[in-house]
Amino acid sequence: MLLEIVIPFVLIIGTTSNFINFYIFTRPVLNGLTTFRFLAYLSMVDFLYLIVGLPHILSNVYFDYDFRDHSNLVCSLHSFFTYYLSHLSSNILAGIGVFRCVTLTSLRPMKPNPYLKRLFRLEYYSINAIDNR
Repeated sequence: MLLEIVIPFVLIIGTTSNFINFYIFTRPVLNGLTTFRFLAYLSMVDFLYLIVGLPHILSNVYFDYDFRDHSNLVCSLHSFFTYYLSHLSSNILAGIGVFRCVTLTSLRPMKPNPYLKRLFRLEYYSINAIDNR
């Protein structure tokens, strides 16, 4: 019962928000910046993931039909694209994180903080003491 109500809202809100995000991140003002290009790719991959993943759940909930049972090819393709798109989304997020880290550290070199160094040393020894019991 809950899935019958929630899934159409997820599909509508997810599709609309991904299109809006893609439109905003591909504007000429933001298009030249790599982070926004990554975010535009992420919104398209998330949109494709919605289009591939939610019809399977919709057919199960509303029609009590699993189209993966139709043939081995359909099952294989649906499984492949579902997992591929979810992993691609995660990899794009990791790429955004790495790119931001490289960008921020290349702007100015970070100086070691002596307080954090002592804190990490204390944390390291306390974890080792717990593990060696």
